[in-house]
Amino acid sequence: MQDKIDNKLLYKRLFNESNDAIFMHDLKGKIIDVNRKAIKLFGYTRSRFLKLNIADLHPTSEHEKSKQAFRTVSKEGRVRFEALFKKKDHSLFSGQVSASLFKVGDLPIVQGIVRDISKTKRIESELRASEEKLRGLFDSMDEMVFSFDTDGRFTFYHAPERSLLYAHPKEFMGRKASEVLPKEIVKKIEEAFVENSRGRIFEFEYPMRLKDRTVWFSAKVSPIIDRGTYTGSISIIREITAKKEAEQAKDRELTELQRIDEMKSSILRDVSHELKTPISVVTQATKLIKEELCREFPDTARIAKYSEIAHRNSIMFRRHIETILEFSRLKELRKIEKKKIFIFGIVKDTLSEIAPEAQKKGIKIKQKLGLKCTITGNPALLKNLFKNILDNAIKFTDKGTVNISCRAMKHSFRITVEDTGIGIPKRQLNKVFEPFFQADSSVEGLGIGLSIAKQIVDIHGGHMKIESRVGKGTKISIFFPR
Repeated sequence: MQDKIDNKLLYKRLFNESNDAIFMHDLKGKIIDVNRKAIKLFGYTRSRFLKLNIADLHPTSEHEKSKQAFRTVSKEGRVRFEALFKKKDHSLFSGQVSASLFKVGDLPIVQGIVRDISKTKRIESELRASEEKLRGLFDSMDEMVFSFDTDGRFTFYHAPERSLLYAHPKEFMGRKASEVLPKEIVKKIEEAFVENSRGRIFEFEYPMRLKDRTVWFSAKVSPIIDRGTYTGSISIIREITAKKEAEQAKDRELTELQRIDEMKSSILRDVSHELKTPISVVTQATKLIKEELCREFPDTARIAKYSEIAHRNSIMFRRHIETILEFSRLKELRKIEKKKIFIFGIVKDTLSEIAPEAQKKGIKIKQKLGLKCTITGNPALLKNLFKNILDNAIKFTDKGTVNISCRAMKHSFRITVEDTGIGIPKRQLNKVFEPFFQADSSVEGLGIGLSIAKQIVDIHGGHMKIESRVGKGTKISIFFPR
């Protein structure tokens, strides 16, 4: 007797504490009892429930489904189905029903358990929508997408039918990469798996021979991480034949340009060498002619003027040839001897050569270098560097000053040459280091001084920066590693 009482109490407790709504009703649908969850879920009081029929808990559209469930449970003793339910406030939710038939004495009773699956249905709907979007995204992609598990087996495959590598998914799914891909690609894929297992992305390019032509592809293989654990890899494959062909065409073009540039440099060097000796003779001859004529005809000013012009231009011609030779030598220079150099000494030697020209134009040269400004480099090249930059500053400055300074920075020395000259238009600043470019064609010169300077700085592992304002002047900064 006590066992029956205990079982009854246990059932009552389970009935009321269940997380699902539980109904007791007869075969006509009249509700006999409900648990607390049913009261909470539907919003009716217990007394109100006992006046309702199960059909009252469904919208009209579900009545036929409810009748069919009654027929099934009456015949088979149990039934499972999904249906829409209506709450007291007339809001609807999806429910999963599990009903069974038993007897209390001679009275057949149906116990129905209703679980609210609205959230599950919503998630399923969102997943379907997400899958549709994902399918639409894949269908619009030109790329192929593969995914692999940690054993290297295909777990996902997508390729547009227009792809050169298209094959039916069944040829890939569940199979290892080594079973369906060429050996050279499998080797790369295996490298990618190793990198992915370490949390790193792996990218590579590879060619394939398809339809009598070479087709290039790029692959980006990324790790799939689930809760901090590597669970596989996903690879995106893209055809890049057009890109590779463009790169190869560019490489061929660069090679041809280099060949032409080398040929041009060779011609410049050879011609300059051929001209250097005769122009030196001409320069010396014009000097002697000038001296002889002036001594023989001291009162003939016109002869002195013309001989001076001839001599000055022969000197200019010789300098041009020497500059071209220097430019050609630098382009072929690969290795130089270096030693520790005080910038102050190099600049001082350079200034002694260019000071007369500055004085002639009334330009003041100011320097602030200091003895701590030292770099490792080639003395002859560095002297040539400062000569070209200072020559340029004086050439394009009619009045004012040329300042040269050196400042020690964390990883480099910055040497600055700043003038108060005519300046350079902003649109021309990116061209000033190009060979034979002249910002002002009316000024004497070949336009390769700054190009030579940049080559020397590059050889020393440094870099240059130029700033300028028209009518205000130009500032060139040279950075050498410490």
